[in-house]
Amino acid sequence: VPINEPLKSTEAKVQIGSITAGKIEVSSTRIDVTKGQTGLRFAMTTIADDARLTLGARLNSVDEAIVVTLDELQANRHGKALKLAKPATIKIHGDAVAIRDLTIQSRDGRLNVDGEASNKSLDLNVNFASMPAELLDMIDQSIGAKGRLNGSARILGPSEKPVVDLNIAWQGASAQSVAQLGLPPVDLRANGRLAESAFSARLDTSGQDGLAVTTQVKLTGKSYGTLNGTVSGRVPLQIANAMLAERDTRLSGIALVNAQLGGSRDTPKLDGEIRFEDATVRDANSGTTLQKVNGTARITETALQIASVRGIGDKGGEVSLHGAISWSSPSAKIDALTITLDRLKIDDKKQVSGELDGSLVVNGPIDNLMATGRIDLKRLDVLVPEQLPRSVAALNLKHVNAPPQFTKRSGRNDEPQSQGGNSIIGLQIVISALDRISIRGRGLDAMLGGELKLRGTSNEPVAEGAFQLVQGRLSLLGRQLDFERGTAAFAGTLEPYLDMEAVAEADGVTITVTVSGPASRPEFKFSSQPDLPDDEILARLVFNKSLIKLTPMQIAQLASEVDKIGGLTSGPGMLDKLKSTIGI
Repeated sequence: VPINEPLKSTEAKVQIGSITAGKIEVSSTRIDVTKGQTGLRFAMTTIADDARLTLGARLNSVDEAIVVTLDELQANRHGKALKLAKPATIKIHGDAVAIRDLTIQSRDGRLNVDGEASNKSLDLNVNFASMPAELLDMIDQSIGAKGRLNGSARILGPSEKPVVDLNIAWQGASAQSVAQLGLPPVDLRANGRLAESAFSARLDTSGQDGLAVTTQVKLTGKSYGTLNGTVSGRVPLQIANAMLAERDTRLSGIALVNAQLGGSRDTPKLDGEIRFEDATVRDANSGTTLQKVNGTARITETALQIASVRGIGDKGGEVSLHGAISWSSPSAKIDALTITLDRLKIDDKKQVSGELDGSLVVNGPIDNLMATGRIDLKRLDVLVPEQLPRSVAALNLKHVNAPPQFTKRSGRNDEPQSQGGNSIIGLQIVISALDRISIRGRGLDAMLGGELKLRGTSNEPVAEGAFQLVQGRLSLLGRQLDFERGTAAFAGTLEPYLDMEAVAEADGVTITVTVSGPASRPEFKFSSQPDLPDDEILARLVFNKSLIKLTPMQIAQLASEVDKIGGLTSGPGMLDKLKSTIGI
């Protein structure tokens, strides 16, 4: 039968219901073949896995060749779409296929294919411009690709061993998994060549703050299985700031990368060095800035070995780091990552300043770490301010054998705390202060010392013990009261929680002054035997006489002192009435 006869007389209608092939489920397919004036018209619609494909074409014969004219081609999936920009022709003659000006469009992006292919030779050109990377989501919408693709591919030569030249640029490249880490988009430019049983390629990565990394690879041997290559460039440490934003930590500086690639395509090997040069770490929570952070680390395909990284505190002292992080199966692991503090001075310029020594060692799987060690507070000065500094970080902290006042106060922090990640760090840390904790402000002048143990986890730390009063006094209008007992513990924040008590005799009355609460906002409570109102107690404590015997000037001084310590707790009394009388 002449080849043109079936193309003039064939008609068909095919309706296919549900078909499952592996993970692909085709819910509906319809094919219509009808006669045309010069050949056949072909139409197909397929719905599968949230995808819809529509194809329309004309088939006819010219000089014993089949000519397919594509009139329609549309594909939609996961809210992404592409379509045929204009009619295109495909000519089939024997084993040779010629494609002429096949252009696919997605939004304002275009992909064009033109050329010829046969069993003996290939001559194809592929060009694309402004193609949206989000089309990758048609394969898997969890990819979340962003950016635009431009480039070309030239395929020329014998079918068995063609020469392939690639040139691809991906501007604003990003993906959902990368964006979730807070990493910014980058620009990727790749070129490669497949020729003479070898594939070579170069990938240049560039981005914000001077990011510039070049990767060169060459695949040779049987099935292109042997790998050789290099990775070199500079990575700005600022790239990690988005991940550290929650704790208000900022990095600056660069890491220089120089590594060799080897092994095989299936089991690649990596061996190289990462060098940190004059980096800076700023941590607002501790009021610490590390400058001139320098050091080296060895990187392989399975681990990062930190030989030594050392930084100098802007106020004095040093911090050093060494250890290893491995990511071979079954999970990533930290091996003896040691952080050493050497006379590190801290100062948040609001409430806390001091000097620290210590060593912490972190070990274990990345999702179940354990931190052990000891921190020695060589000096810690705590200022009692008017308002709570924003830099004091909240912790969901429990206290073992806490006094009733502490339990009542810390109960306010029972609401669930947000966690910055899924990693859990177990704690076995000793914090020691040998009479070196100083608390001053609002008339307080106290020195404490002792030892505190942190247990539990970073999600639910537990404090065992408290820092004990060594000596201290409270000043009220020149009257000095010595504290008889006192402790400093934790109450859901990194600032001390105070519980102190002083007793004095005045005008035949035994007076007890209790100072309790966070150091940023302590509460002053007054009690007496016999029981008297707060304003009466304060008058006898300061002036050693009853409130009714005070002069207007003394009342004004007393009112000022009340304001200084944050008010009284027993409600309006005679002092308030006298203040009103004299216009205070």
